[in-house]
Amino acid sequence: IILFNIAILFMVFKINKAEHQHKINESISHSNNYELTHIRELEQQYAHLSQQIQDLSLQFKNIQTNLSDNKNSRSSQAKTTKPNNQSPEELALIEKADEDGFIAVDTVLVSGTLGQDGALSLRQVMSNMSPEAHHKALQKLIIAINNGNLVMQPGAIL
Repeated sequence: IILFNIAILFMVFKINKAEHQHKINESISHSNNYELTHIRELEQQYAHLSQQIQDLSLQFKNIQTNLSDNKNSRSSQAKTTKPNNQSPEELALIEKADEDGFIAVDTVLVSGTLGQDGALSLRQVMSNMSPEAHHKALQKLIIAINNGNLVMQPGAIL
């Protein structure tokens, strides 16, 4: 009878041990699945962020190119359209107004949309520009609108 009880206890111990090992294995499997899922999610987020960084880098290069082009065109305009009767201080103010105007235009182009308040603000900044620079800035805005790079919100007027 004692041997029989020992055998039963031994069998119960073996069954409990097997069940416990099975639970451990399930837990490890679940943990591994969770980690794999988490790693995949992190990889997807990394890929998305990498793409966004590339897009921002491209936009930044475009802005740099636009600013460089605007600066070069403004300096060539200033050389060709300087009236002889303006003082260096007046010319500096005009050049600064032109630069501010082109920066405002580039900011609008980067945003991709122009609302009523933004248009009013842009008009105020551009009103101080030289006629040649004002014409070029308007031309740049119109081209962006025609190409679909700038969307005018309802009620916005240039």
